[in-house]
Amino acid sequence: MSDFKRWFSYIFSYDTGGRRRNIGFAKVDAREGKCRLQICVRGIYGSDGRKLDVGIYSWGPDGPQRASVGKLYIRGGAGEYTAVTKTDNLFDSGISLEKSGGLWLTGPQADAVHLAAWDKEELDIRDFLTQVREKPVYVSAASVSAAAESAAAGIVSADMAAGVAAPMSPPQSASADGGQLQVIDVARLPEPDLWESLCRYYPKTGAELLERGIELLQIRPADIRYLPRRLWHYGSNSFLLHGYYHYRHLILGRISRGGKKEYILGVRGKKEKRESFSAGLFGFEYFLALGGNAPDGYWYTPITLEPER
Repeated sequence: MSDFKRWFSYIFSYDTGGRRRNIGFAKVDAREGKCRLQICVRGIYGSDGRKLDVGIYSWGPDGPQRASVGKLYIRGGAGEYTAVTKTDNLFDSGISLEKSGGLWLTGPQADAVHLAAWDKEELDIRDFLTQVREKPVYVSAASVSAAAESAAAGIVSADMAAGVAAPMSPPQSASADGGQLQVIDVARLPEPDLWESLCRYYPKTGAELLERGIELLQIRPADIRYLPRRLWHYGSNSFLLHGYYHYRHLILGRISRGGKKEYILGVRGKKEKRESFSAGLFGFEYFLALGGNAPDGYWYTPITLEPER
């Protein structure tokens, strides 16, 4: 690697299932003892205002060894990072460019890492996931204790007071197995039965709507990334996030009409003129009333849960 001067390396997202998608690239320009590193990422929705931890890695006897480089801030699902360092001692890490293996990025979603490799064509993600912080466990509302709910409320309140979006940890559910908590990763649910699978792990709401053929599940903004990719942009929708932090849940719904199944994504609200304007402006044009003369209900948008081709 000592004879190169400049190259590009694509950055890919990985999880326990392997390599998923390209999210950007890294550009390395090394000359006269200096190394200029440029990183560009995009398509990281639901993380606006947050940051990715950027590191370089080299290979040691126990796998990849990471050294911190800096922070890459996400705005509008995209971000850039540029820095200059010494070629023989990258960011005072003790790792030379010649000995480095690539870039290692982690962010608010702890179940995945983003990697750019320039010394190997294929990576075994298990080498990297073992060193990522332990994933937080999200248990469906039916199983959460009052103490856990209070703690969660405190976290959200503190983050809102600081003007920061609440952490979007990966949603999981749990079931009892011999007295132990068995964590089930919703991301691994079978796509063809996505709705039925989600019904097993997410709390239901809106019992008064069942007689109208409407079934509702309570979800969070973080859960949107377990839906088809074309829906991920809703994870950073301002109207949706505002409603979530006020009412503490979103709804994913199924409506049965004339033998057909329709799906919706919505947020709690009131059918008022001012709120109606805001809802329509952000794509939530329809209102599902909870009944009676009260204006309470859900602003929603029709969606499809069909797998992407």
